[in-house]
Amino acid sequence: MPIIIKPIIDYPEFISVVAAWYKSYWGSRFPDRTEKDWEDTISIVENQLPFTLIAIDTESNMPVGTVTLKLYGMGDYKADQAWLSSLYVVPEYRGKKIATQLIADIETFAKKQFREIYLYTKTDGRIYKQLGWIEIEPVEFQGVSFRVMKKLLIY
Repeated sequence: MPIIIKPIIDYPEFISVVAAWYKSYWGSRFPDRTEKDWEDTISIVENQLPFTLIAIDTESNMPVGTVTLKLYGMGDYKADQAWLSSLYVVPEYRGKKIATQLIADIETFAKKQFREIYLYTKTDGRIYKQLGWIEIEPVEFQGVSFRVMKKLLIY
């Protein structure tokens, strides 16, 4: 099961697949969004934010995960900062370090423009803490409690 990580701009045929993941996983928070609306959140402009990577299983040639780097992760909160967003790995591929690889690759891209990046999560953030992210504060956003985390990219 060799996995490659590539910008989604190289595989536009997978945008609808990724949009379906978004709708399935995060759609309850945005019930009015259609699949087309989710597709429109995925930029296919090279080397600009938002920048989306996909993990592809080279044996099946199917996408198995995604992550995005974007601005305005939580509305006006730290609005001028870059945010790791939309990390998702299909359930049957979880536990195979694909999320770790996606995070590392999006951090590498982010280092070209940013000194630090942020994310927010409803989870305990364990995977991020293992990769050097620090929790900075709890925040309520759109009526939901999240942990905000930060990663310094320049040491």
